[in-house]
Amino acid sequence: TKDQVACSLCELTGGNLGIVVLVNDQANHLYRLHRYIFTVTGTAISNAEVAYWSHDTFTSDPWVQTVGANSYLLVYAKASGSNHYLYKRSSSDFTTWSAESALSIGGLTSTWKLRNPSIIKISSGDLWLWFDVLESTGPGGEELTNIYFSVSSDGGGTWANAVKVTAYDSYG
Repeated sequence: TKDQVACSLCELTGGNLGIVVLVNDQANHLYRLHRYIFTVTGTAISNAEVAYWSHDTFTSDPWVQTVGANSYLLVYAKASGSNHYLYKRSSSDFTTWSAESALSIGGLTSTWKLRNPSIIKISSGDLWLWFDVLESTGPGGEELTNIYFSVSSDGGGTWANAVKVTAYDSYG
């Protein structure tokens, strides 16, 4: 079976709608990242698989953001061995996507589980990347999670050091 795990959407240059969907393909033991383009009236224009990887890899929801005219940024979290990273892909047409690359954000520990990224483009053009971080797990399975953000002033090319928004320091 294939189950939709999460989706994100954005307005494309020209007014169409771009949707990115993370699919759990249980039969093939894979996560699949798909993209779809629809008109404003709901007519499907195109769809394709962007990437896939092993179901054994921790994966968190994707987020897609229009960065500028014909410029889109896709982010998601996933594990690489025992380390966790936020990854990005970029596109100029929402059809072809760049290879996956890890975001370099200072102030984070790679063994922390990064999850649930989302991007907001503010009026200055800066991108604010928000995400939560599982910093530790207690003896009973309790999770110590805090919220962070990082800012990019160059369309997602580079990111400032992470800023911790919440300051939880104990379980409960």
